[in-house]
Amino acid sequence: MTAGMASYIARNKFRPNPEWQKTVVTAPDASNPFRIVYTHTGADRKPHPMINKRFPLVLMLEPLHTCNLTCTGCGRIREYESTITQKLSLQQCLDAVHECGAPIVSICGGEPMLYPELGPLTAKLIEENKTIYLCTNGMFIQKRLKEFKPADKFFFNVHLDGMEKNHDIAVEREGVFREASKGQGRQAGRFPRLHQHHRLQRDGHERDRRDV
Repeated sequence: MTAGMASYIARNKFRPNPEWQKTVVTAPDASNPFRIVYTHTGADRKPHPMINKRFPLVLMLEPLHTCNLTCTGCGRIREYESTITQKLSLQQCLDAVHECGAPIVSICGGEPMLYPELGPLTAKLIEENKTIYLCTNGMFIQKRLKEFKPADKFFFNVHLDGMEKNHDIAVEREGVFREASKGQGRQAGRFPRLHQHHRLQRDGHERDRRDV
């Protein structure tokens, strides 16, 4: 993966895609948390030397916004209330991957394991030599594992909020940590590439920090 990524970066530095260099000027909005804040102002301020050699590394693909949990601190259900039942078709997902061109595709959501076409989608991405990060809460790994094809560039990324007690409190449902753990145990036999994304709550138990 390292060699392929290095080749992709070098190729785009020398021959950047013109479509990716378009700069959209937006109206000033102090309430926008993603606005560009210039730390150096004045007539001598120069643009970054790579500003016209931009290229994507990761596509964050959200096939759907639906989730099976109502985690404390997650605003997705409220933010996407108007689109919570909508989902992309398999072809729409692939079109987005092709349009973006990034070598890494992070499949998230919502809970992507609820997406009916997830198996065919990951199989197609493997055929196209993409690196896949499947972000999941882990509850449906056991149920859907047989749909996936093992590959060196296919990673499961399981999200956990600390250890069992605090995790189940955070996701507002008892037994979720154990179900995710069982799924990871089943997955490890066929898919050795597993990442865990731990989000430790500020008021979580100190033991969680040590155990993780």
